[in-house]
Amino acid sequence: MSRYAWLTNSQDHSGAIPTTPDVVYLDIPAGTTLKRFQLRNCYISMQSQNPDFSHVLSPMQSITIDYIPEFAVPRTIYSSIRRIPFESNVFVETAIPIVNYQASAGDLELGVDQQCSYGLLSGPIATLRLTTYIYAYPFLPNDFLGDWQYEFAALTFH
Repeated sequence: MSRYAWLTNSQDHSGAIPTTPDVVYLDIPAGTTLKRFQLRNCYISMQSQNPDFSHVLSPMQSITIDYIPEFAVPRTIYSSIRRIPFESNVFVETAIPIVNYQASAGDLELGVDQQCSYGLLSGPIATLRLTTYIYAYPFLPNDFLGDWQYEFAALTFH
């Protein structure tokens, strides 16, 4: 009997925003076809205070999804760079101005919902790998504090 099933894995970071890639895996059973993948329930909110504008950079999220069948070469099936909306303001009431920097985004800016068809009903097991990270050009300072969470999901047919 054929049926559809969702596979999910999620991440939740609180405190310092990681400046290294975040990797999440979904194991796809043998004899299963990948029909859709999603990055959902996304949320990021980060902030920083500095005495100058050196940390006011446009943050972005890099998203790469690879389909890795057993005994085969990985295949990148999705790749994107998303801009995270931000704002900054300056308080000049003190001797040293304070620059407040805030950035936040949700499913609208960071979500992914993609149809696909990878794998065969007679095929081997496979792995779906999500690699994502937050960065800014030329660097993302490591003094950003906040929350970053998301859920990686795959719809399979067996």
